[in-house]
Amino acid sequence: NQKQTLANWTGEIKKGGPVYGAAFLAFLLGQPTATDDCTPTTEIAITFVDDNSGLTECDGIAGAIIRTWTAEDACGNVSTCTQTIRLIDNTAPEITCPADVDLDCTDSFEPSTTGMATATDDCNEVIVSHSDETSGDDCEMIITRTWTAEDACGNVSTCIQIIKLIDNTAPEITCPADVELNCTDNSEPSSAGMPTATDDCNGVTVSHSDEISGDDCSQMIIRTWTAEDACGNASSCEQIIRLIDNEAPVITCPEDMILECVDGFGPDV
Repeated sequence: NQKQTLANWTGEIKKGGPVYGAAFLAFLLGQPTATDDCTPTTEIAITFVDDNSGLTECDGIAGAIIRTWTAEDACGNVSTCTQTIRLIDNTAPEITCPADVDLDCTDSFEPSTTGMATATDDCNEVIVSHSDETSGDDCEMIITRTWTAEDACGNVSTCIQIIKLIDNTAPEITCPADVELNCTDNSEPSSAGMPTATDDCNGVTVSHSDEISGDDCSQMIIRTWTAEDACGNASSCEQIIRLIDNEAPVITCPEDMILECVDGFGPDV
């Protein structure tokens, strides 16, 4: 225990909990000793009174307590001394970030979706805030979210959460209907039809390739349509185009003729 004589004393302690009663502080910092010429030491009454008006810092949980000690002998003679006790908070809050997360490029990245940081402080309330720094591109955007916990005394701690917005979803493509054409018809997409394609994040490039089989009587074109977004995600569908020869030839006969019975009538006449 700390023993003090009747002289001014100044001490400092760190606040480690939300409530400090006078009895606790007296025990923690000790009591003064007093002597008297006539009254035995054991009969001197020692009391104290605290002035808490100096607790003006950090929302009233830090600052100075002025403790006035009084020693009174058996004859009512009184002496006093003061002790200054400072309560300080210089410990930052403890903060825990939400887990890193990967999201689709269309998902919300607000804290209500990606999680909130939690923070505690040994002395007072904590304000939690965040700031974002964005990097990357439309295919993989990286959000570096810095969470900050600050107590009423200005002590600050931070942690970092990484949020990735990734486009790994292929476009949606719908092929034109299969079609049968005459062998003389145009089989280009302007005649056989174009697909439709959409993507949830980026623009889409549509292309096609043809695989041809069959013969002049019935030709089949397997047209593979491909939709690719800016991130290289691709989807495809197939259209079947048949070129069929189902029309008879056009024939023109020679003119009718009148011949003598002795004449020949072969095609070469």
